[in-house]
Amino acid sequence: MTIAGVNVRRALQLLLAVVLLFGATSMIASQRADAAYPGGNEWIVFEDSADLWALRSDGTDLTQLTMTANFEADPAFSPDGTQIAFARDVAGSSAIYIADFVDGDTTTPSLGAATKISSGDIDGSPTW
Repeated sequence: MTIAGVNVRRALQLLLAVVLLFGATSMIASQRADAAYPGGNEWIVFEDSADLWALRSDGTDLTQLTMTANFEADPAFSPDGTQIAFARDVAGSSAIYIADFVDGDTTTPSLGAATKISSGDIDGSPTW
């Protein structure tokens, strides 16, 4: 249908596309991704639903690394890719922890026992 030389159907399609694009962009922008990628070991570690997860850089082998009642976030690989520092909130008190990252070349990746390296509340994300 055309009104005053304007294809109404096409105009509505474009309007819908703009609305959907704006909505998707807003949703993506509001969910900041906390992820770490050392580059050398082909693993990406990220936080989702208060736990740490890992997957290969090609998107395969998704593995949950932490399954605690605590909130873990802000993972950061050590420069050599063998350890991960992350923030953990226990009963409202945040601290930085470090754990060995066991690369899963032939098995699934895992984290070693986490060691607390800071005391009291922290302000910001861990970095190496």
